[in-house]
Amino acid sequence: MLALIVYIVFCVLFLLFYPAILSAGYKKSYQKAIKEIYSQRFGQAFTLEFKDTSINDNFAMRQCEIFHPSLESIEEVSSHFFIYLKYGEQIIIPKTEVDRDATKNYLQALAQQLTIPYNSNLNWKWK
Repeated sequence: MLALIVYIVFCVLFLLFYPAILSAGYKKSYQKAIKEIYSQRFGQAFTLEFKDTSINDNFAMRQCEIFHPSLESIEEVSSHFFIYLKYGEQIIIPKTEVDRDATKNYLQALAQQLTIPYNSNLNWKWK
């Protein structure tokens, strides 16, 4: 009988604490992977140039031209603009590094021109 009570208490405690432990493990794992994969990109100068038919990015030794038809959606949060691309990547533009109003107006006009969603979620916060 004592073994059954100990087993039930253990199961209840496991069910209560497992989601928090799992979440912390995932967060630590993702942070480690991001540091390993993108460590060379942190602190590097990056130039983004908006053109009539494309967006050009210049980063260290790489140049890329992203044509407007490959844009899927644009999202604005309180601190960043996110441009989602159809092939799964995204461009993250921090609002501290650009003219907020001009960038917002351009991205809204671009979304309307391309008939893609422009989502404004200014209450969203990083967790």
